[in-house]
Amino acid sequence: MVDSVGLLLTKIQAERGLATITSANITNAEVDGYTRKESSYVTNVSGKSGVSSVHLSTAQRYVDAALQKQVELQNSKLGQEGTLNKYYEKISDLLGTKASHGTFVHQLSDITAALRSVESLGPTNIQKNNVIENSLSFCDVMNNLAQDVLLLRSQIDQDISDSVQDLNNALTDTIELNSEISTYFVQNISTANLLDERDKNLHTMSALSKVTITPDSQQKVIVSSETGRVLAEGSNVFLYSYSPSIVTTPSQSLSNIYYGGTPGVPGSGLVVTGEFKTGKIAALIELRDTVLVNFQAELDELTRVVRDNVNAIHNSGTSYAGGGTLTGTQTLFGVVDVSGHYTPPVGTTGIDGQGTIRIGVSDQTGNLIDYKDIALTNGMTIDGLIAQIMTTTNYTNSGGSVANTGGSFTVQQLATGELQISADTPGKTITMGSIGNPTAQISATTATSIGFDPTRGIGFSHFFGLNDLFLTGSQVYSPTVQVGLSNVLEVHPALISNNSNLSVGQLVGTSVLAGDTSIIKQIADTLINNDLSFLAVGQLPAVASSATDYASRIFAMMQSDISLTKTNFDFREKTYNELASKAYDLSAVNPSDELLKLFEISTSQQVTAKALSIIQKMKGDLLSILGG
Repeated sequence: MVDSVGLLLTKIQAERGLATITSANITNAEVDGYTRKESSYVTNVSGKSGVSSVHLSTAQRYVDAALQKQVELQNSKLGQEGTLNKYYEKISDLLGTKASHGTFVHQLSDITAALRSVESLGPTNIQKNNVIENSLSFCDVMNNLAQDVLLLRSQIDQDISDSVQDLNNALTDTIELNSEISTYFVQNISTANLLDERDKNLHTMSALSKVTITPDSQQKVIVSSETGRVLAEGSNVFLYSYSPSIVTTPSQSLSNIYYGGTPGVPGSGLVVTGEFKTGKIAALIELRDTVLVNFQAELDELTRVVRDNVNAIHNSGTSYAGGGTLTGTQTLFGVVDVSGHYTPPVGTTGIDGQGTIRIGVSDQTGNLIDYKDIALTNGMTIDGLIAQIMTTTNYTNSGGSVANTGGSFTVQQLATGELQISADTPGKTITMGSIGNPTAQISATTATSIGFDPTRGIGFSHFFGLNDLFLTGSQVYSPTVQVGLSNVLEVHPALISNNSNLSVGQLVGTSVLAGDTSIIKQIADTLINNDLSFLAVGQLPAVASSATDYASRIFAMMQSDISLTKTNFDFREKTYNELASKAYDLSAVNPSDELLKLFEISTSQQVTAKALSIIQKMKGDLLSILGG
């Protein structure tokens, strides 16, 4: 009877413990990451007397390890696709839609339409102004889009920094939880709640980067990277380091991610940027170093080809009743320093040439008041060219060193490197054009030059940038890829201040015809003809295409990537949700089931208490009889 009392007392205690576990399940049913805890009765047998006591087993949680592993794998893929989709949506907002009028494709088409309007309606101020206004709009769209791409790279770079810190925090927490779990395990204390907390950390890590989890005999885990680098083991944690860059230029290479360096010392350890293949961080690196870099390159290539081809034609023409001063650019094609970077020319800068350039001053009706024909030869310098124009060549109309009244001009090189040609009489127009064959061209002298290089030669005005329509800062005409052009594209200020400076026709003999629109026609034809040469950049191969078609290719390819990314994200999200839902159903708390279980425990407690009361009464009655 004594054994029965003890047995019942232990059963009551075990039932209270089971009720506590069940109540905790109900209380935490909606807590993120909480898994259902279960425990069972364990009986103790003492000799021949049978069951002597009852106690509860250590509380365990119900988790399907294989299913959980699949959930975390899909979580890594979802983290990657979700991040890509998030930023592609931002890019989509920047691009606009095919139906919207503000895209760079539409703006480029508008320039062509404005040029055609000049061609058909004549070079009126309204028509010329439309060309300039549409060119300005195109520059604005390209500038804004390119600057937004740069800003996105900066945002992504900071996102990488935050994500690396989140990964490090999760790794540190995992090591601390490992220690607690091991201690509890050795002491036979339930580790179920601690395991839930650690799984939340592992879930956070898997979204950031695919990791491998290896358990040991004491419920600790070893965390390894996708490439097998140990990140957390025992009491040791090997963290990543990352310092976000200050993003200022499109050509800038941004920071690397380092592994296992000195704590608190950014940039120490092994460079592992390329080892992130799955997860949010991998997506951010892909966006920062590939997607946006490619997009920038494609925008820059469009800008380069449009700038160079439009400028070449615009420089070959001349204005009608335009400005009296033409000022070139500070940097010239082929004039470079020892590192190959463009540098401002000086008077001793060597140039080689061919053909003859006619430079003169015209009146308001387009007729040359006076002019000089300058033969371009090999072995010149800029100083020598200026001296040839100013001192050794007579004016043609006057036949002497003094021009007809109002027809004189001055050529000089400014202290900052630009060539400048100015009419000496206010209200007159500087007019230029190539005369005869071959076409007047110049190439910069290089260390290996043996004279004029036709593969590098460009028109006289184009070489010095005297009559450019589009400017791109210090970057000038180039047959090779240039970075950052789309960020700094602008219309020449002289055209903005006076639309009469727009080249619509060309010098023929000694005059420019008032209605001549041959230059405008050439520019329009060039933009729409499929013979412009685009180099292989980004995702686009080398191609002969029109400017508008190439712009459409950029737009269409990016839109395709946006659509594909959204499809991939939707698929990955559906797959993850199905697996996560299945795992949740297996391990989550069903309040109804737990309430029923609590009712059963309560009923059992009542029965046990009743049995204990009966036994205790019988014991009391027996003692009374024996004592009496």
